[in-house]
Amino acid sequence: MIPSMVRNQIESSLSAHKGRAAFAERLNAITEDQGVFLFSDDLEGMFVLAERYVRGTLHLMENCEIAAQQARVESMFDPLIDACGRFFLHSHPETPDQKGLLGMVCDSFLARSLLAIASERMQAVRGFPLLATNPHSEAQVVRGLIGATLADRLHQIAETAHDSPQIRFYTNSAYLLQGPLRASAALNEWGSAWEDDAIRFATSIGLKLDPVGRTSDPQPVARQIVL
Repeated sequence: MIPSMVRNQIESSLSAHKGRAAFAERLNAITEDQGVFLFSDDLEGMFVLAERYVRGTLHLMENCEIAAQQARVESMFDPLIDACGRFFLHSHPETPDQKGLLGMVCDSFLARSLLAIASERMQAVRGFPLLATNPHSEAQVVRGLIGATLADRLHQIAETAHDSPQIRFYTNSAYLLQGPLRASAALNEWGSAWEDDAIRFATSIGLKLDPVGRTSDPQPVARQIVL
């Protein structure tokens, strides 16, 4: 079970507006490179998107727990969820702004990366992924937000965590799983995917976050965001 400390840490960090400073500095660095000026409403929209990504990560972890319980493979999945929670409680030294919004985004990137790696490894072991949907379809967009160098390093940390004896336990129990678990990060069933909303809003304010390798281009919209 996800400890209440993890939920409290996330909500405490997201509710403290002073914790947005480092994320705002990161956005300003991106816009300066791209020759774009962000108004206060533009910044607020990006803050909302970042917070939605973090809360979506917690929602994904919760849904993974529920799906594992329904499939009766909790013992297989618990080490993964525990490791995801530890990313939020014990931020890695390389994670900037450990208790602020930027830090929460990085911790979420770590947790999502770990689940994505586990899903891919299950595909190699059993011929089907651990999760029915990609647990980190947002990776390339978030990479644009936090920077490629940091994103690559965080992914390496997630890979190292996955290879630990505690987490590798789930591969030894892979035979118990009869198919991929149905768990997603979507906060509702009718909204757009986070990465599409992020690109739409960024495009509307002149910010380029379009990742390499997308198969479709979301259509730009006016300065608004679907929450």
